[in-house]
Amino acid sequence: MSKIRIVEYSPEAATEWSSFVQSSRNGMFLFERDFMDYHSDRFADFSLMIYEGTRLLAVLPLNRVGSEVYSHGGLTFGGMVFENKMSSSKMIEVFLEVSSFLLSKGLDKLTYKAIPHIYHSMPSQEDLYCLTLMGANLVRRELSSVIDYRDVASMSTNRKRILKKSHKYPIEVVKSQSFERYWLLLESVVSKYGVRPTHTHDEIKLLAARFPNSIHLYEAELDGELQAGVVVFDNKHVVHTQYLATSESGKENGALDLILSKLISEYQGERRYFSFGISTENAGQYLNMGLVRQKEGFGARTIVHDTYEVSLDTAKLKLEAFSEQV
Repeated sequence: MSKIRIVEYSPEAATEWSSFVQSSRNGMFLFERDFMDYHSDRFADFSLMIYEGTRLLAVLPLNRVGSEVYSHGGLTFGGMVFENKMSSSKMIEVFLEVSSFLLSKGLDKLTYKAIPHIYHSMPSQEDLYCLTLMGANLVRRELSSVIDYRDVASMSTNRKRILKKSHKYPIEVVKSQSFERYWLLLESVVSKYGVRPTHTHDEIKLLAARFPNSIHLYEAELDGELQAGVVVFDNKHVVHTQYLATSESGKENGALDLILSKLISEYQGERRYFSFGISTENAGQYLNMGLVRQKEGFGARTIVHDTYEVSLDTAKLKLEAFSEQV
């Protein structure tokens, strides 16, 4: 009989959960409860904690919708987060017990957003092999652009030209706490495309206060006027940029390129990857060519963010059959 024990997450376990994420080999601050729970009213949390005896082996951020369970909807991705000692055979056992547990709770399907490999501190794709054994289907693939500091592609001629133009202006790039001011610019820019930032300025201020070493705002100013900005999420060995925006004058003077160039240089030697995030829409079926060219112009190249779906009945049967063979 398996010694694996599955426990539904409860707020009393917040410290244990977050401490485990910090020491895991594929976790990041986005999986800590102080980040996940800021919007706890929007999702029916069904996160799991997986133990062997009293030792915590893994955590799985999930939310429930009817008879289905999803990698947490408040996260860009959120697969199994596990300890350094996790082996392939143990992961198979873990997924078998998780599948059985979810079925016992009246759930019939799992949607799983895998953690991209750049966020792993060591190889950590045991979960992907398990998904294959379980009969999971790849249902979504997003294109994301990343600079690998170990081998950086050269900057494009166009990006060099814009960056050279920015140096003609006395633009100052500063780390800022003026989230409210910056959000006015950001919202005015993205509203043209009929969207809103995922976080409000109050939410991003709250998260930046909770994670002062991980969330930063950089702004470009010219004569005291805001020209452009970038929010940075610093995840151990990956620095990720999001919420990029530039004013009309910033477009003319290349302020955003200047910020990005400075950030790329600043983190070189300190981080392994510099992430620009995805350039796809409509579940990966539409690629914004202008956006991805801009990112590739800085030397970024492609990784993918994958999402899988699996029937829990099928998963349990397949994993049981596999386990009997070994």
